[in-house]
Amino acid sequence: MKIKGNYIFKNKENLTLHVGTSNDCIGRINDHFFKDKNNFKKNMIKDTKYINIIISNINNENTTLEQSLFKKLKPIFNYRTSK
Repeated sequence: MKIKGNYIFKNKENLTLHVGTSNDCIGRINDHFFKDKNNFKKNMIKDTKYINIIISNINNENTTLEQSLFKKLKPIFNYRTSK
């Protein structure tokens, strides 16, 4: 079963490492762990202690929420926010 929504990677101090949105959150989270092999992502995965998923079936809502979470949580490892 695919879970649509947003996901948040956090470290043991509860700091936000990464925020994302997907039509398949579990699949995308697995990609971060098993397919993304650059050092940037390896460091993020190494620091991850918790992953929160916010479920939503409305694509526009997911994108709007992701943008809001970027501004509020200032994730350390997002490509979009690091450029």
